[in-house]
Amino acid sequence: MNRFLVIFLSGFIGLSALVTDSVISELDHYEVVAHLDQKKYATGQWEEIVTALGRVPERLRVMSYNMLMDTYEWKLKRVNRWKERRSRVAELIQHDRPDLVCSQELYAKQVDSLVELIAPDYTFFGAGEKDGKRKGQHNGFFYRPDRLELMEGKVLWMSETPDRPSTSPVDPLPRQLTVCHFRDRMTGREFVAMNTHLRFNNPDSRAYCARFI
Repeated sequence: MNRFLVIFLSGFIGLSALVTDSVISELDHYEVVAHLDQKKYATGQWEEIVTALGRVPERLRVMSYNMLMDTYEWKLKRVNRWKERRSRVAELIQHDRPDLVCSQELYAKQVDSLVELIAPDYTFFGAGEKDGKRKGQHNGFFYRPDRLELMEGKVLWMSETPDRPSTSPVDPLPRQLTVCHFRDRMTGREFVAMNTHLRFNNPDSRAYCARFI
């Protein structure tokens, strides 16, 4: 029987910077039995810890990242414009090595330029919100093909006509839901991941999309 994990993500905006003092390296340090003191734990607790840490290599590392469109670049300092920012976004991804990156707000040219930096370690699935191809924002997935096999992927529009580019009765702008069915090559398990980007300034739109999902 397949196991399904459903992920609903609606990322936040954050400006990239040089990666230092990452929590990931701290977690990696303490997820090794050799770094723990067995005397501090009851026998049953220690057995549970050893069992859990034995499965650490099986875990999936997932990142949600609103990478910010390049439409209003002129409002940003030069260092934060996409041409300068994309290398730092790539650095963050390569540093933390997530198996799945749920991205929001990227346009097609941004996707292409980021893939140039992180391929072949990552590939991308997604579509433009305006035409289902290249136009408009892409709220899609970058994923590691060596870990995840894409079984099926589709983009839905959270509206009365989800199979084609469209808008809901409460929002003049299209809202996407990218849905991917993956198989974990390491464990053989399968899961479904969903990625979206909800409107921050339209509560009715958010409620509509939540009901749709």
